[in-house]
Amino acid sequence: MEAFAKYFEYNELLRMFISKIEFAKAKLFKKTNINETEKENVLELLVKDETKEIKELVKKVKLIASAVTKTRNLQIMPENFLNSEILASEIVNDFSGIEGLKVEVLTKKEIQDLNMGLLLSVNKGSTHEPRVVVISYNGDKRSKEHTSIVGKGITFDTGGVNTKGYHMDGMKYDMSGSVIAAYAVKTLAQLKAKVNVSAVMCITDNRINADASLPENVYQSMSGKW
Repeated sequence: MEAFAKYFEYNELLRMFISKIEFAKAKLFKKTNINETEKENVLELLVKDETKEIKELVKKVKLIASAVTKTRNLQIMPENFLNSEILASEIVNDFSGIEGLKVEVLTKKEIQDLNMGLLLSVNKGSTHEPRVVVISYNGDKRSKEHTSIVGKGITFDTGGVNTKGYHMDGMKYDMSGSVIAAYAVKTLAQLKAKVNVSAVMCITDNRINADASLPENVYQSMSGKW
């Protein structure tokens, strides 16, 4: 690291190395018919002056890097391994036990009761129920400020009846916004940040069946507007 010290601030250099190490060693979703024995690569980062400030920085960057890895892993999973119901369960399981973090999952019945007609219209062609996941963290009880992040959670977007045809490669990534928002809030909670923040994940896939929404259909939104 010292060879790069004259080009970067030390803290920024440390942040970069930790992030790159985590990115390189991440084990992401993969299915294969070949029995592979993965070689475990050991990567170590030696810090010359491990002060209290440096230890705190390392802890912070490792938490962020881990969140990025978990986000990437969910993004790369195909819809037949990560539909709306499974994704909601994954979030509940992974976010449990974190101080100050609350996770609430709305089922299809609860979504209907809230008259979330636009989400339900996208879900009409799906074989899986929609889910709304609300993740809340209140780290600053003295403040009335609250930030909400809404992330798109379409686990696969065919375009519905107005199909995307040959342009569907990568449509499993349409849920990326929702998991990025979720893990941002989780990381803030783990860091005990002095902020009040929530993430809302509206999760379904968008596919075609005999009941799928048509391009000129009209649905009522949660606000009551058509």
